[in-house]
Amino acid sequence: MARRLNLIEAGVIDPMPVMRFALRDIAAIARLLRTAKAAIVNGLRPPPLTQSTDKQELP
Repeated sequence: MARRLNLIEAGVIDPMPVMRFALRDIAAIARLLRTAKAAIVNGLRPPPLTQSTDKQELP
């Protein structure tokens, strides 16, 4: 998993290239997801839609 830490304390002299590479990777993932026909994500599924023919339920 990703950890948050102070880059200077971790021994990174110039944190700007690290941020540039991270942004480049994020942009590549966004392009991949945008061009894909589908994506698998972890999340809650919405309840299935049902068709009601009962006229009492209509406003």
